[in-house]
Amino acid sequence: MGRILLFCCFCGLGLSLGGKAFSQAPAQSDSLQISSLLQKADQFMISGDLIQAHSFADEALAFARQKGLNYDHAAALLKKGEIFLEEDQLDQAETLSKEAYSLGQDMSNPELMARAELLHAQALMYGGQVKESLPVFEQAIERYFKSHPSEEAALAYNDYGYALGLNGAPEKQINNLILSKEILEQVNPENFAELGVTLNNISIAYYSLRDMPKAIAYALQSIAYREKAGDKAKMALGYCNISQFYRGIDQQKVEVYLGLCARLAEEAGDEDRMSQAYITSALLYSDQGDREKALEFEQKAMVILQKKGQDPAMISRRFLSMAMHAVALEKDSLTVMNYFNQSMAYNQRNLNKANFRDLYQQLAFYYRSQGKYRQAYDYINLHTLYRDSIIQENTLSNIAELEKKFETEKKDNEILRLLNQDQLNELEIEKQKALLSQNLLEVGKKEQAITLLTQNQELNQLKIQQQNEELQKQALIATTKEQQLALVEKESEIRDRQLQESRLYRNLSFLAFGILVLIGYFLFTRYKLQRKLKEQESLLAIRGDIAKDLHDEIGSILTSIKILSEVSAKKMAVTQEPIRPYLHQITAQSVEAQQGMSDIVWAVNPENDKIGDLVVRMREYLVKTLEPKEIEIQLLVEEQVVQKKLKMNQRRDFLMMFKEVINNIAKHSEAKKVSIQLLAKGQDLLFSTKDDGKGFDLAANRSSSGLKNLYSRAKALGGSCTISSEIGYGTEVQILLPPA
Repeated sequence: MGRILLFCCFCGLGLSLGGKAFSQAPAQSDSLQISSLLQKADQFMISGDLIQAHSFADEALAFARQKGLNYDHAAALLKKGEIFLEEDQLDQAETLSKEAYSLGQDMSNPELMARAELLHAQALMYGGQVKESLPVFEQAIERYFKSHPSEEAALAYNDYGYALGLNGAPEKQINNLILSKEILEQVNPENFAELGVTLNNISIAYYSLRDMPKAIAYALQSIAYREKAGDKAKMALGYCNISQFYRGIDQQKVEVYLGLCARLAEEAGDEDRMSQAYITSALLYSDQGDREKALEFEQKAMVILQKKGQDPAMISRRFLSMAMHAVALEKDSLTVMNYFNQSMAYNQRNLNKANFRDLYQQLAFYYRSQGKYRQAYDYINLHTLYRDSIIQENTLSNIAELEKKFETEKKDNEILRLLNQDQLNELEIEKQKALLSQNLLEVGKKEQAITLLTQNQELNQLKIQQQNEELQKQALIATTKEQQLALVEKESEIRDRQLQESRLYRNLSFLAFGILVLIGYFLFTRYKLQRKLKEQESLLAIRGDIAKDLHDEIGSILTSIKILSEVSAKKMAVTQEPIRPYLHQITAQSVEAQQGMSDIVWAVNPENDKIGDLVVRMREYLVKTLEPKEIEIQLLVEEQVVQKKLKMNQRRDFLMMFKEVINNIAKHSEAKKVSIQLLAKGQDLLFSTKDDGKGFDLAANRSSSGLKNLYSRAKALGGSCTISSEIGYGTEVQILLPPA
């Protein structure tokens, strides 16, 4: 029943057809029976039982064919077409309209031909071919309805007005809707339902022109008629419309009328009105800045609209509105583009230019906000093309109407000119007669009449000339618009070519970038491999150093232990000499070996990479080595040094050098006091010891390699070792190591 609600009720149509059949066909029982069947079909169509409506229409159609009643045959075809129209089977409706038109043409019956044309125009309009429907509506009205006021004529003007509104001509829409209202008031002022629909359509047309006072006034009149008709569903429609009219004017009235709309729609179980209430609620919340609520009500409305699926243009607009809300709420791009794509898909079904215009504009705004200026530029151009196309169509339509009016007025003026010429000739004759009869007063009157007619002719000619100039001006404007559109299309082609070139350059850039990435990856992989090889080489070197240390230090100790053990065994076998000194030496060297192994393991452990860990190790060794000799220890470590780190080889070599220095002090210095410092010197690490022992001669030859090891280890680490000593004045050692 969607079309009955939106455009005009068909409830009187069947009765009208039946009634006409009764009045125009022979007064026979067959025609009366067909009329009765068509009335029943009409009643079932209004109630929504289209199956029963088809059944009675088919019965009437078969009976009319059997009896050869052409007028009733055509009436039954038109009723079938109306039912197909309600079912959205527009092709069948159009086919039946052509068949009915052919019958009317054979009978030379303008009424049947006009009704068939009306059905054809409605099928075109509902199928989205609005522009194509307009001349068919005009033909039907000119052929019959203009001179034969009836409820069906009111329907013709109403639907023609609606089609004009869809085509972007609201002023013409209002004129035709007012004609529809006046005809209804003339032929059937008690048809409250039809009057309510027509007044509601007028109200919507004024709303599209933003004439809110008239829109509200007509909407209230519509509700009053619908209340008389007891139609709650359509009263809900009127209240929904008024709530929308008051948006931005009076929010309190918006809420009041919206509440009435929702209540009546629920009472009537009318999903169309419920969806409109949801849409108006969404608009209300949008005005208040509550986008979340607005989107929620749009989604509720969309459930109903998609379920019915009768108005793809409306669904497209609602998806566009949802996309705009999602953009404002900063939803993810997947959600936003889903709404835009749905809007595009539904609008492809009826190719509504106004919807395309608005959709492309919002897409341009969205891509601009995302920084995607190429897509934004393309869409704003599409928006401009559709906007200019709509303006161009309206301009051409206005020019055609002007030409039609101009030709009509030109013919009327030509007739008037000829009549005036005849009057002038008659007046000249009468003037001559008056002169002959010496009636000067009559001559003066005739002279004035001649002058007046001459002036009228000149005024008419001037008017025609002005209309011709206006027509030429409009044609020139249209030509300019066409040239501008052609220029825009040319610019679009150039942009497309530039875009293709840009894409080519972009693809080449991507290719070059890909090659650079591959080269970079190859170089990075090679670097990682070289670094890994270096790390392996370093690890092998460390392992070699550890093996060397084990061999040099631990190996010599173990060899010494072995020799002492063999000597002790021989002594015990040969003589009874005491072997206790040998056993003490073995014990001492075993402890020394254990300590050496512990130092190597400690140095290798990565958890001991901080100098703070090294200081703990140094303290332990100092206490164990110098305190038994009763040597006073002074240890100074700067705080900034504690958190610094040393590499594994640095830790190992530093600990070896430290132990070498401390062992020399314990064994040879005879010192009473030693000062040890660990300081930061710039980025370097400075280790120094100073004792008050007996000192030694640096120039003297020594069999021990201890000092040489100090120099070599420091040098191997990239540092330096300085030793200063004088007999009787102690010894000072300074070791400077670079950072890790």
